[in-house]
Amino acid sequence: MKRILGRGEPFRKEILRESLAVWPRTPMVFAARGIIFAGADTLYDDSLWLRWLHVQLRRKIAINTFEEVRYAWDEVSDDLWTGRATSGEALLAMLQSLGVPRMLCSELGAAAQTRRGRLFQESRPLAGVRQAIAQFARQGLALGVLANSEVSGEQLKGWLHSHGLSQFQSVVTSQDLGTAKPHAAAYLQAVLRLRLKIDDVIYVGSRERELAGAESVGLRAIACPARARSGRLWVNSLIELTSHVTLRRLWTQAG
Repeated sequence: MKRILGRGEPFRKEILRESLAVWPRTPMVFAARGIIFAGADTLYDDSLWLRWLHVQLRRKIAINTFEEVRYAWDEVSDDLWTGRATSGEALLAMLQSLGVPRMLCSELGAAAQTRRGRLFQESRPLAGVRQAIAQFARQGLALGVLANSEVSGEQLKGWLHSHGLSQFQSVVTSQDLGTAKPHAAAYLQAVLRLRLKIDDVIYVGSRERELAGAESVGLRAIACPARARSGRLWVNSLIELTSHVTLRRLWTQAG
């Protein structure tokens, strides 16, 4: 499993950079032909089990912030997203990285794994998501989902459909691709499945490294919700995003 930073100064600076910095907002309207959405934090909340774990850690070893726990999970979960590690192995690596005593790792790891097993049963689309996605679809934008997940794109697509989100032309996960965000291949495959060019597509997500990964392959990136604000456009919800994205029309000259 991947080793991550300890709970020292570099670790805390990374959290501060992602979650506490305040950046000026710039009114912008992007013309595009398609949007690729991250799944977690943007379309739905998959952090209920992680928030539960944060409460347990605060009680037992004085972990202060939820961001610290979320950052630790992000750093160890790549192998899980691509099928190279089990959920139990990823949880153990995260707890060890946070300095949790070995005996407590087993107890908390088993309980957290049970909570994660109910992830899709407990998760719901975030407020305003159905309305925003319907509006983007009415505009004629091609819509896709690119998610780091331990389930397949077909399973995630089924969950989205069951919650009234059937407008996506493509739903793909790291399990399908064998690679996870922020690796370039993940974004390129997602764009390919929409049958669009890089310049025509916007990526919408919440995590700084995923947004930076999207920008590294030429995608325009928008942070939603407003967690990662490093000089780019950010919005608090997809409803707000509808004011910033419009369909790029293809014009042909008669003659």
